[in-house]
Amino acid sequence: MAILEMLLERQKELEAQKAVIEKDLSDVAKAIAAINGPASAAVKLEGNQPSHPMPVDKAIVIAVREGSRTPVQILDYLRKRLGVHTTINSVRTRVSKLKNDGRIDHDETGWVPSVSQSTQLMLESA
Repeated sequence: MAILEMLLERQKELEAQKAVIEKDLSDVAKAIAAINGPASAAVKLEGNQPSHPMPVDKAIVIAVREGSRTPVQILDYLRKRLGVHTTINSVRTRVSKLKNDGRIDHDETGWVPSVSQSTQLMLESA
């Protein structure tokens, strides 16, 4: 029973740390919003899950359209320009899925808008 008690105590400690971190994240988001407006608050917490200003897949397509070619460049664009926080592993997984869905392509320069997406954008702007 000593191990169970230790695990339960550790669980309580972690839950307390989690609450402090969530409060700190909320405070930082409020400070960013106060300085730059609400759109710049990168991550807003709803319950225990972060919510993004836009879907990550859509944000990746926008980043690629705006010239981000590598997963690192895409991640940087998502964070700095769109306020979307995710991980590099998520970006790498998603770009492959987006390529399979025909939403982006890959060539010798890196990730690029797909031909069908480029055509659609030209039609929309005409």
